[in-house]
Amino acid sequence: MATWAWVLVAIIAAPVAWWVLCVATSILVPAEVSGKAYLKQALVQRGIDLRTIPEACIDDFVTFSIKTSSFFGTVKGAKLRAEVVRSLDMIAALFTLWKQNPNDSMFQEHGLGTNPYREIFERHGVRPGTADPKEMSNVGR
Repeated sequence: MATWAWVLVAIIAAPVAWWVLCVATSILVPAEVSGKAYLKQALVQRGIDLRTIPEACIDDFVTFSIKTSSFFGTVKGAKLRAEVVRSLDMIAALFTLWKQNPNDSMFQEHGLGTNPYREIFERHGVRPGTADPKEMSNVGR
């Protein structure tokens, strides 16, 4: 086979192999593991020091995200994973908001029960405080 043909095969095969690897990884890696890694990455991107957040707090938020994303049972597979990612992005924004303003309406009790976000933050001792300007600029993202 000519050199150009091998180059063409490599150009086509590389993205296909990458896609197969991504799909296999998303199927084989439990949502709890990939969700924890994703949330940590999102927190670091927002400038939040992971040393100030207990691992158990991150675990609880990932579990909460998975449970709420699959609550109605109508979302399965790739759509469920996409919903979990969306939920984890929102939770990362909540960390910034908690540091900036723990009295925000997002953390107030509504209805009959306690606020689950506030409850997790307080249970794990994640203290509110003044957010860095970098964190505050990422609140809406």
